[in-house]
Amino acid sequence: MIHSWQAGKRRKAEALEDWKQELIAFSSMFNTNPSNAPVVIEARIANCVVGGIYTDTGAGADIIYEHCFVQLPERVKEKLKDTFIPLASFANDPSWLEGRVLEVVLGKTPYKRTAHIDFLVVKANSQYNVILGRSAMMTFGAVTSTVHGIMKFPTPAGIGTLYAKRKRTIECVQINTIAVNLIVHEDGVPRHIAEHKLSVNPNISPVCQKKRGMAPDRTKFLREEVKKLVDDGILREVKYQTWVANPMMVRKPDNSWRMCVDFTDINKACPKDNYPHQKSIGQWSL
Repeated sequence: MIHSWQAGKRRKAEALEDWKQELIAFSSMFNTNPSNAPVVIEARIANCVVGGIYTDTGAGADIIYEHCFVQLPERVKEKLKDTFIPLASFANDPSWLEGRVLEVVLGKTPYKRTAHIDFLVVKANSQYNVILGRSAMMTFGAVTSTVHGIMKFPTPAGIGTLYAKRKRTIECVQINTIAVNLIVHEDGVPRHIAEHKLSVNPNISPVCQKKRGMAPDRTKFLREEVKKLVDDGILREVKYQTWVANPMMVRKPDNSWRMCVDFTDINKACPKDNYPHQKSIGQWSL
């Protein structure tokens, strides 16, 4: 569930046009098979056809993921602006985001609606491209039915209907199974297909270690190593930390430095490996 941390704003009462007040109804499920799949639709965003749009009535923000946003035309990406609305309770990692107002078109002529939606651009891995939350649903006056697998919304020509893309939903669900059989090449498996995640015990509270000071020569090397990891996309900045561990500098035999991280606390919070390495027989001389 997504929540946008924003103070409530009073909305002026507007007189609805007649076609916006038309009754939206769904047929009986007596002669059809009900669905429990998410309602994933296709629409035009910034004059581009975008699939993988998840309609989430529990989301308080409208989200477009960065992997989708970067594929939009340059004229759209150039107008991206910072937003002062932090996104809370999103993947347990609250952060400040960037925003962009984009034109969204639902349906096809004559049953189509066009509206401008204020999206938050989120850098996170997701099987979806866009999440339409309550704000967008209210703007379009849309109503979704999971059991029917459709979305309905009023238009000047009547009630428009969008059917969930079942094939897209099945692909999203099976993507993790497919990734298991991939062969890892030199460049590794793409992060949008498979990514390692720590299995942390949810009953253990996060631990933030106190900052430890370092000598100037160690600090200089540490900054250079962190910059390399950030440039390679391995590390990224997090403004609201949960688990915090101190880096440690260790001397190599050639008298250079090696950067390590004190993961003692996070290791205690993770379950033990069910497949430990086999114990070596014999003695080792160190």
